[in-house]
Amino acid sequence: MGSSANVTTSGPASADANAMANANAKPGSPAGAANGIGPDLASQTRPDFPLLAQPASLGQPLIYLDHAATSQKPRQVLAALQHYYDHDNANVHRGAHQLSARATEGFEGARAKTAAFVGAVSPHEIVFTRNASEAINLVARSWGDANLKAGDEVLLSVMEHHSNLVPWQLLAARTGCLLRHVGLTDSGELDLADFKAQLNGRTRLVSLVQVSNTLGCLNPIAEIAPWPTPPVPCCWWMPARAWPTCPWMWASSAPISWWAPPTSFAALPAWAFYGHGKPCWRPCPPSWAAAR
Repeated sequence: MGSSANVTTSGPASADANAMANANAKPGSPAGAANGIGPDLASQTRPDFPLLAQPASLGQPLIYLDHAATSQKPRQVLAALQHYYDHDNANVHRGAHQLSARATEGFEGARAKTAAFVGAVSPHEIVFTRNASEAINLVARSWGDANLKAGDEVLLSVMEHHSNLVPWQLLAARTGCLLRHVGLTDSGELDLADFKAQLNGRTRLVSLVQVSNTLGCLNPIAEIAPWPTPPVPCCWWMPARAWPTCPWMWASSAPISWWAPPTSFAALPAWAFYGHGKPCWRPCPPSWAAAR
């Protein structure tokens, strides 16, 4: 994905995660209980990461901070990978033999599980890509090239990573569409008043990060999604290194609310969420393409 904020997860993240869990807990409830997270995130999660069991250079417990480069894998993911290479290693969708059939079944099973996790209508809405940057570029190169023209506007924010900026700059150079950027408040949060002010009849796409990996703010996607009138396609994306900073957001089995309309695209980088997966994005429904 290319984002660069170093964050602490698992044991090292316990202070930040528990502080945020406390902030989100209902009055009178245990820390993080409202989000399904206990008071000691470190003791709950460190045993899942074999790499953290080794001592650091001075003999103290290892604390890993370099999630901007790569995230560590829990034993559940390592076991699943080992089982695949031991039993099912074969090309997906490219063979008729038993191993390829099992590999394909597992691959498509992961797509179905992802769809259920994010509340997608169908597994067909989930497209695996190499990274979130590719997913956003794919939206710009496909939907953008086919639907935007000179004078149309794409609304971004000034907190966007290059992965959610450069593809739209290149699209603007190709089509003549205009880019607008929502500003920030003095506290470093998305300026909702400016967001409303910049929406207009020429707005054709809204593309925003859900959690800023530089500012750490959580943008109110569910609140602002219905604001464009008439509705326009909306693209939300989660930066790869922001996922581990908000584990409580994914503790619930409830569908992710911003997957509902008017969301047309969502880029979710799974590898940084302690997995070995690829980002996914929701393709634009046919109704949007027909409307534009």
